[in-house]
Amino acid sequence: MRLVEGRLGGKLGGRLGTAAAVTALHVGIGMALLSTFAGGVIAETVRDALPTMWFAPPAPPPKPLPTLEPKAARDKQEIKVPDKGIDLDAGKDLFLGANDKVTPVDPGTLTIGGGDLGGDVGGLGPTPTPSPMFTPKAARPRGDAGLWITRNDYPTRAIRENWEGLTRLRLGIGADGRVTGCEVIGSSGHDELDRAACAKVSARARFDPATDKDGAKTAGSFTTAIRWQITD
Repeated sequence: MRLVEGRLGGKLGGRLGTAAAVTALHVGIGMALLSTFAGGVIAETVRDALPTMWFAPPAPPPKPLPTLEPKAARDKQEIKVPDKGIDLDAGKDLFLGANDKVTPVDPGTLTIGGGDLGGDVGGLGPTPTPSPMFTPKAARPRGDAGLWITRNDYPTRAIRENWEGLTRLRLGIGADGRVTGCEVIGSSGHDELDRAACAKVSARARFDPATDKDGAKTAGSFTTAIRWQITD
């Protein structure tokens, strides 16, 4: 019996050891497979995981605008029309009393541009004068004015008496450019010299006549001076 038990015990112990070894081997293979599976496929799956996405909460609805209440309509002003119109009788003064007098105004004395309330109309000013189309021009000597009087025109008596001086003349010039008058405005001190100056200049002087604002030839005047001096 002890021998049998010893054999049975030895066999049973060997089988249990073999089973334990097999079980340990299976567990080792399973751990190896699990480690391989987890270290390969699972690790790669973790690396390719989807990114985390954050979503903002929806914005609150806009607040309603305040409602503007219409202002109360203003009270309309009632315009009262008199029942009876104004009677405008012929010959009756509307603004003047019975004893008031009216001073007539001469229409020819109305002044525009003064500014007083008594009769002048202020602010308008005088009527502007239109600009002339041409610039008025004075009469101008034609030719050499030094030839109007020469040494040969010196009066003989004046040379003998040794008369000298300066005669100033104002000449009237017609629209044709000829001298129409001569006036001594500054005497030389000798009538004979003054008369000779007027006579010679009036006979010899010619002018381009003056022109007015319309460009038309018109009468004018010209001022000149003649110096009488005896030379050797």
